[in-house]
Amino acid sequence: MVDAPKFLDTPAAPSGTVGNFGDLAQQILDGQISQRKPSANNQLNQDGNSAPRWQSPEIQSPQTPPPVWRPMHIDLPIWTPPLTSQLPTGFQLPNYQTPTLDLQRIPTLRSNLTAEKNDASIYHVNSDEAKLYNENRASIVRVFGHARGQSADHEYTGSGFFVSDHGDIATAYHVISDLDSIRVTTSDGIEHPGRVVATRPNADVAIVHIDTNRSTQPVKLADTSNFLRGGEPIYTIGHPSGWTKEYFSPGRYISTDTIRDVTGSRDIDKQNPNHILLTTSQNIPGGDSGAPAFNAEGKVIGIVSRGDQGSHGYMVPVDDLWPLMNKVSAPKQTTEYKLSDLPFKPHYSFTQVPYAASAALTASSMLRQSRILEGMGIGARGAAAGLAGVELWTQDLPFLENAFQHGSTRERVSAATEVGADALMIGGTILTVVPRYRSFAPAMSLAGSLLKVGNSVAAYRSYS
Repeated sequence: MVDAPKFLDTPAAPSGTVGNFGDLAQQILDGQISQRKPSANNQLNQDGNSAPRWQSPEIQSPQTPPPVWRPMHIDLPIWTPPLTSQLPTGFQLPNYQTPTLDLQRIPTLRSNLTAEKNDASIYHVNSDEAKLYNENRASIVRVFGHARGQSADHEYTGSGFFVSDHGDIATAYHVISDLDSIRVTTSDGIEHPGRVVATRPNADVAIVHIDTNRSTQPVKLADTSNFLRGGEPIYTIGHPSGWTKEYFSPGRYISTDTIRDVTGSRDIDKQNPNHILLTTSQNIPGGDSGAPAFNAEGKVIGIVSRGDQGSHGYMVPVDDLWPLMNKVSAPKQTTEYKLSDLPFKPHYSFTQVPYAASAALTASSMLRQSRILEGMGIGARGAAAGLAGVELWTQDLPFLENAFQHGSTRERVSAATEVGADALMIGGTILTVVPRYRSFAPAMSLAGSLLKVGNSVAAYRSYS
């Protein structure tokens, strides 16, 4: 029997009953507790058996520095998913992903702001704007080349978009009309030579083709732009200033107007003076010409023709592109709309006001024999004839020549009507000073004024 453990006679010795340590020692000798190992608080006795030993704590001297406090650091356990082979059959682990904000930075041009190369806006990836941009970005191309008669470093640039899966591209006619060679850069950065397939100079639209062994992504074309309503969202994607990125330009549809003159346009004298353009509140800088204009449904309702100092954009209606679609290499889209099926939406412009006023005063002077009305009628006819003479020389005669060379039958009718109306008003004013034929003057001027107003109103979807 081993001796019972002895306790150190120290002030820190525990008090109270401590148990029968002799029985514990006997169990160790009998082998009943064979795996017990001495610990730091156990002391081997003289027979080699361990026995608990109480030790008093050390008393620190006054010279011992106090312990330094340090913050506790706890390493959190890192969870790693088990191997698939270790999981029961049919059991699937949850998909743990790092949460994201799902935001996208899109190059964007804002209305009434100067276009800068680093302009961009943040959109949520599920927003209508981001979806439209991402779905159509691969369809947008940059169209450029050297202008005829210009130096090698003088380059014209514009935009375009695929209308078939075989490399057919729609763009504005004025983008490619003066190029000696056409180059096209697709969204993947590859440059291709292009060739003209079909054009409508009076409508400012053209089709260019590139040879590629890869399928191209066409946009969705709307059947017509006649169903646009004021305030409807309109989005444009193009290459402003020839930048390589595809820039997004949001805005609103304002109205459909007859555009006779836009500052800076080189081809306005070649176009129908009653040509219809869609006016929008978008920033359209140089280089965006030929870009597609989308509605909220993601369908192209027009082609960018020109811009107005970053505050307005002017789009050729998609209706003017459809006549060229039968000339593409692999047309994939058709429209069931016919000209007679489209809703008639008469429109008016500022240039119609003097002709309408002249017609009203002339008719009044013919119905009522009044010196005052007769004088007012003569003055109105003279002013309208002067305006008609300016338009005849600057717009109507060039348009007539161009229409008979490149235009459709309707455009030729429109051009001839404009020239005829100008001639009637000018002739009526001349006959006013000829006593023998003075009685015919009011009728001629009235007929000319009515033709100008009527041709302009009827030109909507009739002569475009």
